[in-house]
Amino acid sequence: MLNAYRHAAVHPVVRAGVGRLLGRDTWSALLAASSLDEYVDVLSGSRYRDAVLPVEPEPAAIARRLRAEVAAAKRRPTTFLSGAARDLTDWSWRRHEIENLLTILRGVHAGRSAREIRRHLIPLGSTSRIDWRSLASSATIADLRQRLEGTATGRYYRRILTDAADAYRRDGGVFVLENAVERAHHRHLRRRMDALNRTDAGDARRLVGLELDTRNVLRSYRFRVAFGWSPETILANALPAGERVTAPVLQAIATGASLAGIVADVWGRRLPGVGRLSAADDLANLTRLETMLRRLLGLRAREALRGYPFRLASVLAQGVRLDHELRDLVTISEAIDAGLAPEDRADRLIENRGR
Repeated sequence: MLNAYRHAAVHPVVRAGVGRLLGRDTWSALLAASSLDEYVDVLSGSRYRDAVLPVEPEPAAIARRLRAEVAAAKRRPTTFLSGAARDLTDWSWRRHEIENLLTILRGVHAGRSAREIRRHLIPLGSTSRIDWRSLASSATIADLRQRLEGTATGRYYRRILTDAADAYRRDGGVFVLENAVERAHHRHLRRRMDALNRTDAGDARRLVGLELDTRNVLRSYRFRVAFGWSPETILANALPAGERVTAPVLQAIATGASLAGIVADVWGRRLPGVGRLSAADDLANLTRLETMLRRLLGLRAREALRGYPFRLASVLAQGVRLDHELRDLVTISEAIDAGLAPEDRADRLIENRGR
């Protein structure tokens, strides 16, 4: 459990962050928006005003600015933490940096211009010590590794890419580097969770642990169903075992277990929406499962915020609520751009918004 001094300092920051989440009326207006211009107009009356007004009404551009706003909001409570709790929240936040690093890896590998790569970066600004614009100018992956040398975090990413360099040269595909970054981050979060005291570790397992398990199951099934990989290749590229998604579970996925059966074994048949999983169509099930597990995570986050406030759970839960708000905002903008009716947009959201 966080010490008393840090409790008192971080609690108002968490409460302020939760209090700034969009209200039901705003969500109703966003769901009813007839165009992206109207969508931006609605958001301009919220805390996202500075994020959406400088950009063209285009889903990808809007999403990048919203991600920057959420990254900054999630960063604030970390300042008031210390020790293992701070380490965990810090490295959980670095998911935003990893998204930028993966974007640059793909762009440099494909030979895209620095200008084109920069268009797809999340503008993290002062929340990150890495100069992402400079990295986007890298001529080669080796050049990128060298440019990462400037900060402690950059050197951490550099070591990952250096360790994977030989495999990248042999394979020739950028996935080798992407997977090395993903697996290292997963292991790093697991270590940070293991270093927590008993109470904080329990909070982390319910929230961060569920996120890691979700990512692992979805990735492993995509390797099998969408890419047709062999069991050996799936297991070699899967993320390390997590909370409920253990090595035997990953073995079962790789060797042909149905997604519906794995979900029932790992999370139980009471998981909301589990009855919608088809026994025959695992590819279609992946999108449904991601939404189901996100809804479970959102439920746990809301429960944590209603509970005893001076715990790590409240900090982690605020991050989940912000992430889900971001995801639903992006979903609505993409649905508007695709011409979907308001009722169809609402069905795609993680949380019950404006209904």
